[in-house]
Amino acid sequence: MKAAKITAKIRDAVPVEFYEDGNERAVYKNIEIPDSLKALEINDFRFITPEDGKINFRLYFAPYTLPEIMPEPKPPVTREQRRAEKAAKTLLASLTAAKAAEAAKAVPAPGEDYTIATTEGTIIAEIHHADLTDEAPAEAEEPADEPAAIRFDVPGKKRGALTRAIADYTGNEALYLNPPSYAYQIGTLGLERDGSLIGELPAGLLEALAEQGFIPAE
Repeated sequence: MKAAKITAKIRDAVPVEFYEDGNERAVYKNIEIPDSLKALEINDFRFITPEDGKINFRLYFAPYTLPEIMPEPKPPVTREQRRAEKAAKTLLASLTAAKAAEAAKAVPAPGEDYTIATTEGTIIAEIHHADLTDEAPAEAEEPADEPAAIRFDVPGKKRGALTRAIADYTGNEALYLNPPSYAYQIGTLGLERDGSLIGELPAGLLEALAEQGFIPAE
């Protein structure tokens, strides 16, 4: 179980103790636990009630699970920041709805941004015109069609003879590719295990092979 799953069930201000291999590594208020620690797997958990009566929550981790240097507590989110985040979501929803209704005046012009910030000037959200457009993305170029395979009926040693014939004609060395393909690579051509010749054929190759008795299978 990840730490986030169990800590989500307790109050924000409850202290959470992080224990690894029987040793306390850090204590955070629940609301301040860094996201990187929430993603870690726990071995066990339990509530701890010290003499002062204040409940602590303890998470147990396997050795070497926690980072060597424990991260700083997550900065608390102020009420103003929460309101700004909510306002940003509301604004985006309103603008998107206006775009759908073709209310052009409610849609920012290209390059124009809507910015939500706290009174201290901290930017919470930026909504760009591109977020509101529904233009279809540019279509990716379709890959070129792969050359069709030409299959020869060359079981056993006959495939080796065909390989040598192709190598002699093209002037390229034949390389055996070993398992699992058992194919030969002859320049830009490939001769598969089933006798399929793949690649762009040089002019006159099929005629030259036919003179040696290698006829494509129907």
